Amino acid sequence: MRSMLTNGKKTTRRAARASTNSSYPHAKGNTANPNRTGVCFVRFTYVCNDGVVRSKVRYVGHDGKSPAPTHIGLSAVEQLMTAIDDSVIEQPPIDATTEVRLAADWSTFRPILHCEGHGRVFGPIVDGKGDAWGLCPRTFLDNVVSRAKDAGYSFRVAFENEFYVFGGDTFAPIDRSVYSQDDAFSRAADLMAAAAKSLEAAAVLPVTLHPESGPGQFEVAITPADPLKAADDQIVVRSTLKDLAAQRGMRATFLPRPLPGRPSSGSHINLSVWKDDDNVTGDGENLSPTGGGFVAGVLAHLPGLVAVTCPSFNSYDRLRPGMWSGAVRGWGRSNREAAVRVPLCKGGAVTHIEYRCADATCNPYLALGAIVAAGMDGIEKKQPLPPEAKKHAIKVKTGEPVLPQRLDRALRCLTLDGYLRDRMGRELHACYLATRRAEFARLKAMRPNEVVRLLAERF
Repeated sequence: MRSMLTNGKKTTRRAARASTNSSYPHAKGNTANPNRTGVCFVRFTYVCNDGVVRSKVRYVGHDGKSPAPTHIGLSAVEQLMTAIDDSVIEQPPIDATTEVRLAADWSTFRPILHCEGHGRVFGPIVDGKGDAWGLCPRTFLDNVVSRAKDAGYSFRVAFENEFYVFGGDTFAPIDRSVYSQDDAFSRAADLMAAAAKSLEAAAVLPVTLHPESGPGQFEVAITPADPLKAADDQIVVRSTLKDLAAQRGMRATFLPRPLPGRPSSGSHINLSVWKDDDNVTGDGENLSPTGGGFVAGVLAHLPGLVAVTCPSFNSYDRLRPGMWSGAVRGWGRSNREAAVRVPLCKGGAVTHIEYRCADATCNPYLALGAIVAAGMDGIEKKQPLPPEAKKHAIKVKTGEPVLPQRLDRALRCLTLDGYLRDRMGRELHACYLATRRAEFARLKAMRPNEVVRLLAERF
C-alpha cells in the first residue's frame, strides 16, 4: 500500500485556500460547486478544545449557479467553551472581539447522504487576514505531519470506535447481547446498513462492524488514511451514527462509560509509520528500530498525552486497570491492558501499532497531533524501547505505574510536558488546559448520573 500524505506545507494564507487532498478519491479540488451535486446546505464542520462536533451552515441555493463559499465566520471564544454549555472562560489572547474564519478546503467536501440536500466541508481556521491561526486544532495536526514529512516520515491512521445504542431518550440498551452475538446485529441491521451506506458516500469505508461485549454496544472500524483525513473521518463517523440513530427513534453515544458496571467504549487509534512509501513500523515479528522509537516516544509522553486522548470527566471511569482500556503505561504484543498494543498480522508480521488509551470525546486533530509529535520525539532521539509488558498486570515489569486515574492529574502532567507544550504552541496549550480544567471543576460538583446524561448529549 502506498502512503498518501498530503497537505505537506504549513498552513499559510495561501495554504488555507487548500489544494486537492489525494486521500479524498472523489474530490474535485477547491473549484468544487456543492449545489451541482444536489447539495444546497453546506456544513462547515470543526471541533474545538471541548471535543464537541460543531457546524455552521451556508445555504448555496438550488440553481447550481452560486459560487462555492470560501469561508464562514466563527467567534474565537468557541475555543474556550466547555462541553457543558456555551459559557466562556477567560483566557488570553482570546476575548469577545476576536473573530476568525473557517476556510473551506473543497477537496474535503462530502455529501451527507442521510440528510437530503446537505454536504460537509472541512478546513483550517484562519485569522481575519487569512493567515494561519495558532489556536486551530486542525492546523496543529497539519504542522506536526508537515514537520514529520520534512524528516522523511508519513503515517496511515484509522480509528476504531465502540458505541452504545439506546432506545429513545433513555439509557436502556436496545438488546442484552454479548460479544458478536449474531442476532444483535440483525436487530440493528437497518441502522448499520444505513450507516455503511452513508459513510461510504462520504468517502469513509467501514472495514468491520460487530456487536461488542456490552448490551446494545457495537464497534465500527474504518480504513486507514493520512492523519488529516483520518481525523475528518472520525468526525464523520461520530456525526453519522448519532444522526441515523436519532432518525430511528434511538440514541447512539460514544461516551466512554455511559453505563456503570458495563463494558466501556474506547476509540482505539491504529497507526503505521512510513518512509519512502514503505511501511517501516515493523521488522518481521518485531517492531523495527523506527517503530520502536515511535512507541518509546509515545510512552515517554503518555501521562500528558492522555489529557488529550482521554479528555473528558467520564474518560476516567473507563481508563482503569482490568478494563482493557490501555491504562498500563507500557507496550505489549496483543496485550489489551497495555497503552500501546502491537498486533501480529497475517504471517505474524508487525504492520502497525494500536494506541488504546483514547476515546471518542477527544478532539481527533489534537489527539493525532499529540501522538505523532510524541512518536517523532522518540524517533528523532532514538529512544530505546522499554521492556515489554508481557502480562495483563496493573504495573509494568519496570515498575512504571498505571496512567493518571483522574482528569485533573492528567492535565497536571500535560502542563509539565514542555515538549508537547512547544509542539502545540503555548497559546493552544494554555487554552486547552484552561478549557478542560474549567469543565472538570464544574462536572466534579455534579451527580454521576447527571454527568452521564449531559455528556451523552454531546458525544
